[in-house]
Amino acid sequence: LGNDLIREADVFSVFCLDNPDPASELQLVRAIAPRVPESILRTLVGIFADLRMAVEEGRLQYPYSTRELLAVVRHLDRYPDESLDSALASILAFDRFDPAVRETLRPIFEKRGVPISGALGSPLDDPSSNPELSQPWLRALAALRGVRLGACERLAALSPAGTWRTMGPPMELVASIHDV
Repeated sequence: LGNDLIREADVFSVFCLDNPDPASELQLVRAIAPRVPESILRTLVGIFADLRMAVEEGRLQYPYSTRELLAVVRHLDRYPDESLDSALASILAFDRFDPAVRETLRPIFEKRGVPISGALGSPLDDPSSNPELSQPWLRALAALRGVRLGACERLAALSPAGTWRTMGPPMELVASIHDV
């Protein structure tokens, strides 16, 4: 559940709360985002129930909570001219970099009639379908994903890195190879 608050029980009162049932969650999102159409609110509540079910089934690891749902509906309420894709983009930002998670999320949203191609983007593995790779930091991230951090063959051929001068006899430093 995140932080280990149980070991701090003498300082905090710890209560584990489940997400509200769909009817209560719908009532909550109505109160938070009164200008968002009812049909969109119902769809989003259903999607988040499906996301939580995917966590229980072991298909997803991150348990999307009511907090993320409220962030989406607040965005839609404050910026009514923006698309649902745009509102979902902030809670799905990290998921766009994991192809397995992206492909698990896509049918959950599409089952409810919400295409999330804009929010998830295209796979980083296919640069031709990736307009977001025009950003320098995203190009660097994509390049780093393809690089093995421990180029073992090249590092193994290197001679020892040098010596360390100590009060006693010199110590030889050896290049360490860590394959991540």
